Amino acid sequence: METTTLQTTLVNWLHLSAAMVWLGAIFTGAAVFFRKDDGHIHAAKGKLSAAFYRVFSPYAWAALAVLVITGSLRAAGHLEGGVGDLLTTVWGRLLSAKLVLVMLLVGIGAYVTYGLAPRIDARPKTALEVERHAALELRLRILCALGALMGLGILFIVTLL
Repeated sequence: METTTLQTTLVNWLHLSAAMVWLGAIFTGAAVFFRKDDGHIHAAKGKLSAAFYRVFSPYAWAALAVLVITGSLRAAGHLEGGVGDLLTTVWGRLLSAKLVLVMLLVGIGAYVTYGLAPRIDARPKTALEVERHAALELRLRILCALGALMGLGILFIVTLL
């Protein structure tokens, strides 16, 4: 089926809009969690991190679904030789690198959203739980930074496509 300019424009617009929402949530998470700690806000940061993921995760996951659909449509238009073009053309290799970063970032996002954030949301009661909670927050901060770096990598690759 032949696509029209309007269809192509709509798919591109949806893809870029969804990318802004998805990467925006990732970059915002990194910015929130890398604010300089002082004694007053450290205790609130755990609550903030869990609340951040409760609020932004549904939008980020919905945006990711739109990205998968529109990205598949966009790729189909470029991969004239089929899936083999992912390894045999420069454009295909760049797309493959982007997809690897996206899949890693989705894995990190799933772990943070469904594994880490709910545990951070729980209030520690004992000294051991406070210590574990601090370790979870550190893990969250590291993963947010790693996610932001991967997001920058994705944006860099996109500029080459």
